[in-house]
Amino acid sequence: DRLGDAAGAKQGLGDCWLRLGDLNKLNGRFEAAVSDYRACLALRAALDGPESRETADVHWCLAFALECRAADKDCDAPRTLRDEAIDHYVACEAALTAVVAKLDDAAKIKDVKEVLDELAETIADARARKAQELARAASGEPAAPAATTTIGFARPANQAVADAPVVTLQPKRKKQKVDVAGVENTN
Repeated sequence: DRLGDAAGAKQGLGDCWLRLGDLNKLNGRFEAAVSDYRACLALRAALDGPESRETADVHWCLAFALECRAADKDCDAPRTLRDEAIDHYVACEAALTAVVAKLDDAAKIKDVKEVLDELAETIADARARKAQELARAASGEPAAPAATTTIGFARPANQAVADAPVVTLQPKRKKQKVDVAGVENTN
């Protein structure tokens, strides 16, 4: 059946775009990740509909990549990208809400509702950051420094370089093996 083959090919292509987006995101190429996720979203929305778990997943990936791209130093329109990220988080929330309405398995409903709770917090945080940024701009305050996309190695903005602790990663020490057969009982 050629129609089924075409849908399968499009599904495979969507999966490919999603994985490419993931790879680009992991390698810090956020602009490319955004492009890949947009291509995937177009295919997923056409194949699975706007209210599917698969489409919701791509909305979340795209929103996160947009936020990462907005944090890049060379980004020329960070506010626009962060606004678009909020739109995609909201679209993800709408899709997952529709998914919950269609489910009849209590365990799956619970799992999706937990994701919805975390997503609601993410949206609230993003909106709060936007309100703070707009308030700063309206008051003439200089913009806060862009968030870094380096996870786990950032230093608080108010900490001077000289005050920064030196952190080195060291391998775990292996415990010495004790040869129980070779140990004599001295009691």
